[in-house]
Amino acid sequence: MIFYGPDGAGKKTRAYAFLARIFGDHVFKLKEEERVLKPENTSTTIEYSIFTSNYHIEMTPSDNEHNDRHIIQNVVKEIASNNNIESKSGRGFKVLIINEADKLTKDAQGGLRRTMEKYIKNCRMILICNNVHNSSVPSDQGASISASPPPNKMKSSKPLRSGQNRVQRFQQLRLHAGNLPEYAKN
Repeated sequence: MIFYGPDGAGKKTRAYAFLARIFGDHVFKLKEEERVLKPENTSTTIEYSIFTSNYHIEMTPSDNEHNDRHIIQNVVKEIASNNNIESKSGRGFKVLIINEADKLTKDAQGGLRRTMEKYIKNCRMILICNNVHNSSVPSDQGASISASPPPNKMKSSKPLRSGQNRVQRFQQLRLHAGNLPEYAKN
């Protein structure tokens, strides 16, 4: 699945809502992990961080520029080797969220395509990007693509104003037993 659109359009929010629909609210219980990878036939090490829940891994491999291919392949192989994953819906796979998928190197995009084909049984992917046309990954993978339109300033400020009004009304009330019915209305 691919979520694309400009910054602030809610791509990641939609991805997490999608995951919560499949796995439940446990997808929001994240922990950050720092990892070190030593690619084969090299003396260098690559440090990167990921966010994990029991059901998914979120990462931004483009932060490591030319090492993004190694990071993606390592994480996907790790996910694929753990095939004991269960969700409330009985699905036996884990989801990998890749942020800034359009900023991956061409080498990483090619590796991602091959990796997606190889490990599709145990690993599903959500790609988040600003421009879907900069990414060659989804072109023939049958990915579901969801556009996130830019936020509308008038529509996005209305809930904020509404929320501010509720907070102001709440702050004006005094907390004692006589006001409890008033609190219940708000």
